[in-house]
Amino acid sequence: MTWTILLVDDEVEILNSLGKVLVAEGYAVKTAGNGKDALAKYGNEPADLVITDLKMPVMDGLELIRRLKEMDEDAAVIALTGFASVGNAVQALKRGGAYDFLTKPLDDIDDFVLTIERAIKHRMLLKKRKQLEHDLRKAKAGAEAANHSKSEFLAHMSHEFRTPLNGIMGMLQIMEAGNLDEEHLEYCRLALYSTKRLSRLLSDILDISKVDA
Repeated sequence: MTWTILLVDDEVEILNSLGKVLVAEGYAVKTAGNGKDALAKYGNEPADLVITDLKMPVMDGLELIRRLKEMDEDAAVIALTGFASVGNAVQALKRGGAYDFLTKPLDDIDDFVLTIERAIKHRMLLKKRKQLEHDLRKAKAGAEAANHSKSEFLAHMSHEFRTPLNGIMGMLQIMEAGNLDEEHLEYCRLALYSTKRLSRLLSDILDISKVDA
């Protein structure tokens, strides 16, 4: 997979030089000369990483980072700053949510490339975590819906079983109280005992099912 990086700087030379480095590392590169243009490009097609200078006309880097985070809270940003503006870079980290900052001139290209790799990996991990959280919430909602359906089914089955059983027991009790000979009275009592036992067994099964739900 080819990662896309949006380079933002008002100095064309920096855009060209850093762009060549990134292309050589296998990244797809888009450029913008100020924060406003960068915001529009990101809105049309989000990049995997934004590398932005902090001091620019029209819209500076701090405002760009703030607006990017409003648009995409997982936006990965690396701030570029001169030695005299390190304070702004620290502000970009603490308040703006930038992943890291680098000072210009970028003498250590290896460190530059490594920082980019870490920033993109961090963004991918954030997206993966959010996807997992989404899947977990979806699975939980599905389980809750299934349990609700199971409870409704158990309630329905309880009614369907108990209604005829209660009718049978009622009729047997009436017959037991009637004028039956000893043999038929014994049959009636046996049927009544079996029906009551079946009713208790049904209650136990339904109670266990409710606990499992």
